Amino acid sequence: ATASAARPSSGAAGSWGRGSTSGSAAIAAAVAAGGALVSSRSGSRHVRCAATASATPVAKGEPQLRFGAIADVQFADVEDQWNFRGTQMRAYRRALECLRRAVADWNSGPPLAFVANLGDIIDQQCESLGDSHRALALVLREFRGVTAVVHH
Repeated sequence: ATASAARPSSGAAGSWGRGSTSGSAAIAAAVAAGGALVSSRSGSRHVRCAATASATPVAKGEPQLRFGAIADVQFADVEDQWNFRGTQMRAYRRALECLRRAVADWNSGPPLAFVANLGDIIDQQCESLGDSHRALALVLREFRGVTAVVHH
C-alpha cells in the first residue's frame, strides 16, 4: 500500500494542529498499513499536500482500490497568521493552491474510487468576517475538478 498525507490548509504551514485528529488518524492508519508518507516542503514550513492510498494488487496490474483523502483545508481569505500557540505560521490563502495540487495529483494517476474530505473546509475566521458562503464556494469549486466522487 502507498499513502501520502493530505493537509493543504492554513495548518499545512505548521503542525497537524488541534481538531485534526480524525484526518491525521485516518492517514496514519493508511501509512501504518504499509504505506509511505510523502510530503513536500514550502520554505522552512512542512506542507503536506495530497493523500492517496492504494491497496496492494492481488494480481499483476493496477491496485484493487485507489482513493484520495484530505483533511483540514481550512481556507480563509485572510493574511497568514500565527497559530493559537504562536509556534507556527498558518497560510490560509495558500490552502486553495495546495488543494489544486492535490486534485491534480489524484487526477493524474489511475482512476480513484472516491475522495474523502475529512472536514474543516473553511476556517472559523470566515464566520466572524461574514465570508463563510463565499469561502465555501471557492473551496467547493476546487473540489469539482476531481474526476472521482467526493464525499464530504
